[in-house]
Amino acid sequence: MSKKSLLGALLVTLACAAGAQADTFLTEQATVNQGIVPPGGGTNLPNVNQINLSGGGGIVLENNITSNGPNVGDKFNLLAAGVIADFTRNPGGSFVADFGGGNKQVVAVFAGQGTVTSLTGGTQSTASIDSGKLALFAIDKNTFDRLNASTWGTAGAAIATFNLTNPADITKGIPNPNDPEAIFFAANQVNTGAINLAAGQQIQDRLLFKDLIDPLIVVQPPFTGQNEGLFGRFDQTALAFAGNPFAGQENTLNGIFAKVNGSGFFQTTGTGTPTDFNPQQLGGTIPADFITQLGGNFVPGILQEGQIPEPASMLLWGAVAGGMGVYGGIRRYRGKKTVG
Repeated sequence: MSKKSLLGALLVTLACAAGAQADTFLTEQATVNQGIVPPGGGTNLPNVNQINLSGGGGIVLENNITSNGPNVGDKFNLLAAGVIADFTRNPGGSFVADFGGGNKQVVAVFAGQGTVTSLTGGTQSTASIDSGKLALFAIDKNTFDRLNASTWGTAGAAIATFNLTNPADITKGIPNPNDPEAIFFAANQVNTGAINLAAGQQIQDRLLFKDLIDPLIVVQPPFTGQNEGLFGRFDQTALAFAGNPFAGQENTLNGIFAKVNGSGFFQTTGTGTPTDFNPQQLGGTIPADFITQLGGNFVPGILQEGQIPEPASMLLWGAVAGGMGVYGGIRRYRGKKTVG
């Protein structure tokens, strides 16, 4: 084999391995530093596998800003808020949140935008969640009212912020012997939402976040500081309401959306265009704008971005080593032939 041909073969191997690159999110245990929430005194919890929202106690607002459909390809704005209720730990079992010495609660607020990707019979739909941010805010205990956006804590500074990041394969971290749940989702199942009005959990979403500023939820050594993030799994069900429970809160909702997302607005009012928010209840068909109740959880972990999976890495180095061995053999053979 000529040197030129050998180098060409190695370049092909490198290109194939590069094509195998994928982002991976590894679930890992974290310490939740509840004591940093003023006035302090909360328990700092190690060995946390899961951060749980109050079951069904949160809220999601979806505003279709493209049409009064919905239709495939429509863009929609999202606002969601829910209180962190407790933590799943191993060892240690479940632990009820006691932020700020038991005097505070933490509200997770998400603002972002998505796209309707499929619609079947008016009762089933899928969507991609394309952009957005998550922020955590402290409030006085027992003051959260999901139908009153001014109680979500966003008037104060965020304790932690996260950016919706690129979809990645979700898998159990190694080593992680204390995580009882071996979860796996392929990247194409991440940053997505699905509606099925016939199901018990009518809407399910999976979102992946990367830390921007997060002194609250810290992945434990030896992974501390290694592209930490959260994988969120959420469920939504129909919420009964009369009229528009957020009528008169338009400026508050727009202010929350701009603060958490960093820019933009959630809705307009009285323009007669699709950007107006006219929520309907989930019923026989999927409306363009709707409000649901929210539950779910966050799983801490680390994000490995654009790294070659181990089998591909071994293949690559095996090919390089083998190729260099062949090339070295050719050189030695040619050297002996010249001397003789």
